[in-house]
Amino acid sequence: MIREKLFAGVSAVAFCLTAIAPHAAASAAPATPATTPAPAADAVDAAWVRYHTVMKQQYDRIGASESAKNPQMRTQGIYFLQGLQATGFNMYIAPRQQFPALYLHQVFMPFELSWGLPNPDFLYRWTFLDGKKSYRIFGSRKSSGWATLQVMRGFWGDQLEGTLANVNFDDLPANADGSFEIFLGPNPPAETKGKYWVKTDPASDNIVLNMRETFVDWSNDVPMKVQIEILDRDPDATLNLTPEQLAARIDKLTAW
Repeated sequence: MIREKLFAGVSAVAFCLTAIAPHAAASAAPATPATTPAPAADAVDAAWVRYHTVMKQQYDRIGASESAKNPQMRTQGIYFLQGLQATGFNMYIAPRQQFPALYLHQVFMPFELSWGLPNPDFLYRWTFLDGKKSYRIFGSRKSSGWATLQVMRGFWGDQLEGTLANVNFDDLPANADGSFEIFLGPNPPAETKGKYWVKTDPASDNIVLNMRETFVDWSNDVPMKVQIEILDRDPDATLNLTPEQLAARIDKLTAW
């Protein structure tokens, strides 16, 4: 049954990529801004219209595909497009870089959100940081068999993209009780002895963390306990987005 589900998911992925990919770059690029900047509310409205225009184009392309003659494949294609919308929201609209949290399966879900063919044997945690800020990841390894942290500068749609580090948790300094710390930021922590530090890029306002964890005995092994905190949050930082910020994020989602 699991193999059948995975096959159906892979088939839908291949179908949608075939139907959408050749046209996405040309149709998804945000419109050229006017000479006179639009008022903030109008900017959000314009970004909203661009987003839904592109979604309708992709929906129509799925329906026009040769594979869509099979009703089940057409249904899977539309489902997959909706999954991309959900994933895109979590990657481009939702993140608050000064209020990070390591959410479980925020981007990948082995069956439900299979856009990137995630490994069903992994637990995935994601969060998004500001490269100018400093952070501390801390927790307890518990009994996970293997864990890694991928640190990326930017993501799809960002001008700056690239991998900054791949952290194997087996290489971390750990206490006898299994507790650990990872510091991330443009500068090392004040006390560096025994500290594990990952240098981030201050030119990037979107540092992406992808943590993978797997186990030897899924029935008895215990997932790690892990948290993240920002060490130098701006005093006036808020969870609320400005109209300009929301419009820009909608355009990044549209381009993705």
